[in-house]
Amino acid sequence: MTITRSTINPAYVDGVRSSASRGQESVPAVASKFFDRRESKGQSEYYSLATGLGYAQDKMEAQPVFEDQPIQDGQKTIVNKTVALQYVISQEALDDARLDEIKSRALNLGMSSQETFERDHMLFISNAFTGSTAQDEASIIGAHNLPGGGTYSNELAAAALSNTSLEALIVNASKTLRRAGMPVNNLPKMLLVPSALGPLAQRLLESNQVAGGNNNDINILKSRIPQGYVASPYLTSDTAYFLRNSTEGLISQIRDGFSVTNEDIPGNLSRRFVAKQRYGIGCADWRSICGSLGA
Repeated sequence: MTITRSTINPAYVDGVRSSASRGQESVPAVASKFFDRRESKGQSEYYSLATGLGYAQDKMEAQPVFEDQPIQDGQKTIVNKTVALQYVISQEALDDARLDEIKSRALNLGMSSQETFERDHMLFISNAFTGSTAQDEASIIGAHNLPGGGTYSNELAAAALSNTSLEALIVNASKTLRRAGMPVNNLPKMLLVPSALGPLAQRLLESNQVAGGNNNDINILKSRIPQGYVASPYLTSDTAYFLRNSTEGLISQIRDGFSVTNEDIPGNLSRRFVAKQRYGIGCADWRSICGSLGA
């Protein structure tokens, strides 16, 4: 994106950076609410999940205490990537154009950077049923293998978003196992829906009584999903919905946060502004999310 003499007047280049930051902050932050933020120190980070110890055992008189060892339950490597976009201002533009127009374009630079961040995270969620790449296994499937044997599903059979389907997801999450016979206190936190389901999600979660019911039943979803719902236009399905659970493990891994740098372009008296971020996305523990493709 290049700004030329015909579109700009007197400019103060330092204002571009602050305008880009305001643009970045203006984009609704859905991903940061739904994912667990982790700081990264290198090209990638390795997550090793230990599922804890088993139940304590009765100790018989004069007998040693039972010793247990944590069971390893999956490893995950999340690789960081860089996303960047540049914005070029010609020297003629700086001499002839208007500062307000330069700042307006700079706002778009920041907005585009943050919209890319949101799109990438929501694309990961959208692909949770299949895996977004050949190396990235699905985080929502019908049969996760448990370390002590057996399987567990965090996928609800295709069903439209409703009181009944959300209650089923909540019950399903409460039955999560961390090793054979060992339940996890896995509680729902937040509902994620596409924009098309936003109005329905609001009725389901914020009504005092059951939405659409005529029996005056209290709406348990209002308190059982304490952080409410978020809606994103970047989800690729208008019917799928996702419940974020209290188990941590849905990772937004930040190597370098949003920043704007600038430099002269040799030979043409132009100034280049570059907005960039570096991050990785992954699911280190499938217990952190459950969902349905909807209907």
